[in-house]
Amino acid sequence: MVRLCALASLAVTGLAGAQVLKWVDKEGHVHYGDKAPDGAAVQTIKTPQGGTVVATDEVEVEDTEYRYFEVGGLSIAQLNRARDAYGPEAISIRNGKPYKAWANCGWSTRWHYDTVVNSDGQCRIGKFKLKLHVFITFPKWVDKAEASPELQGKWETFSRVVMNHELGHRQNDIRGANEMALEVHKIPPQKSCGELDEQVRALNARLTTKYKLLNNAWDQAQVNGSEEDYYLH
Repeated sequence: MVRLCALASLAVTGLAGAQVLKWVDKEGHVHYGDKAPDGAAVQTIKTPQGGTVVATDEVEVEDTEYRYFEVGGLSIAQLNRARDAYGPEAISIRNGKPYKAWANCGWSTRWHYDTVVNSDGQCRIGKFKLKLHVFITFPKWVDKAEASPELQGKWETFSRVVMNHELGHRQNDIRGANEMALEVHKIPPQKSCGELDEQVRALNARLTTKYKLLNNAWDQAQVNGSEEDYYLH
């Protein structure tokens, strides 16, 4: 399963945390979002504050794949127009409209687990292994050497900030993979291995939703919810 995890274009306000809300409905289902129903018992979840996240023994993080799109120009305006023409497609976390980003981050997971059948016939999780693949799409300035030293300096600062933002998403994705490896062992034995597999897939779906929202919160923390407005200045 491949998912986009970062649709922001520029981190400009530091590493302040943002928050999403978690609540449980009357049927016992867990939800994540920015607004909870009236009367719901709400737990606030903050985005990561940075730092290195290490994969657990059951999680293998593959080498990050870097993908590039070319931009050209000898002025800020030309570079920004190149972004609008060739940047990766993104959806605004503010209004849901499409725009072209400076960069984005995506991830995919593959997992495998052994099943163990108990003496009573119930099926449970044995060994579990998850592989996480992260890819980052990033601009490549093809005529940089012809630009002024001032513009080159601005680009270096700008691109470094953008990359740090996307690497923050990567850290978040490792957290999600670690949580999957931890929570899968909490699934109780099921009547059949087919039912166990359904529980594993349901867990993955819940965590996918959770970390999509956490990644959105990461974007909101760094661009104040209006990422499509950010250009090279």
